[in-house]
Amino acid sequence: MAGSNNGLTGGVFTSQRCLDEVLFATFIGLAWYNAIELVVICFTMFKRWRGAYFWSLLVASTGIIPYGLGLFLKFFNIVRHNYLGTHTLVTIGWCCMVTGQSMVLWSRLHLILLNQRLLRGILYLIIFDAIIFHIPTAVAAFGTNAPSHPTAFVKAYNILERVQLVGFCVQETFLSSLYIWGTLQFLRHADVNRYRYILHELIVINVIIIILDGSVVGTQYAGLYSVQTTFKALVYSVKLKLEYAILRKLIKAVNVPRAPERRSPEHPKPTSGTSEQSKTEQRTASPYECTGARMSMREVSPGPSRVLATTTIVFAQNLQTIGQGSHREKYGDISPLIRPRGND
Repeated sequence: MAGSNNGLTGGVFTSQRCLDEVLFATFIGLAWYNAIELVVICFTMFKRWRGAYFWSLLVASTGIIPYGLGLFLKFFNIVRHNYLGTHTLVTIGWCCMVTGQSMVLWSRLHLILLNQRLLRGILYLIIFDAIIFHIPTAVAAFGTNAPSHPTAFVKAYNILERVQLVGFCVQETFLSSLYIWGTLQFLRHADVNRYRYILHELIVINVIIIILDGSVVGTQYAGLYSVQTTFKALVYSVKLKLEYAILRKLIKAVNVPRAPERRSPEHPKPTSGTSEQSKTEQRTASPYECTGARMSMREVSPGPSRVLATTTIVFAQNLQTIGQGSHREKYGDISPLIRPRGND
């Protein structure tokens, strides 16, 4: 019989349940691998463990682990009589993973948007969505997985699961689209040779994030609930890895040298003392100056005792130049110093 010798002479025929379990294990395993890597990168890449951007990245990355563990225990029937513990893991991980991702997107909006009122309104929107989507869905999920499986809870959860999935997808798409819009506005006035290719890459990464969100919604509306929940863990881990790609692009933008300026005889080149003074002022600048985004880079001077020079990202400085106002107000910033990563 074909397949009776485990594929030695033909195809392997197995049950749908076995294929599903392989798929679940693959998604969860890859998500765990990415999550552990993300946590390690978070602690090693950031020099100072503070700021909204650092904590949102850390919480979102850590949330993938209990979320995947709860699904693993549930779908493989490892813990059959302790649904409270299983779904507590799923719920905690889900809240940290999903809302944490939105907070990551909100944190980096400070690099592009100067409107503090808009940024504050977006934060309130994230908090509001977290309350109206997380709490009802979590209650319905606990009721659905109770031993008696009440019909009312099952129907409610089937509806709420789709509503919250679409709601969070729309929220993340809105945040990514807002970032793309702000980037495009900056591109209209930016130095072509200095920024354009970097910001184009940022736009592409954000488009990929939007497509990944749509793929999760598609699996749910295809009636593949178990696939959607495990696939979602993998998708969120990939989106967080893309966040680090965005972060490296922003650091790269800081390092792009300015074009040389032509000076007339009436405007001689500044003396070395003035240059040293400007460097000192730059190192001691407030973290809320211009953008609130301060990242540390190695100085290019040789020697074993290289000093970390703090550089402020100049996106908002260019926006200020074209007349969109100053950006010195304090806000929830994206200001932790970043450890240098060679010459990347």
